[in-house]
Amino acid sequence: MGVLSKGHVVSIKCHDIVDQFIDYTARNFKNFFDQAHEGILKWKT
Repeated sequence: MGVLSKGHVVSIKCHDIVDQFIDYTARNFKNFFDQAHEGILKWKT
């Protein structure tokens, strides 16, 4: 379709981003968000 320029998928689960301290959790999420740039960030349950 040409909607996404990269078309890759980054799959994460809750334990991938949640950390002991809230600022670490935010940093982890930002890292995954940046990895998924121009692709899809998929949250697995």
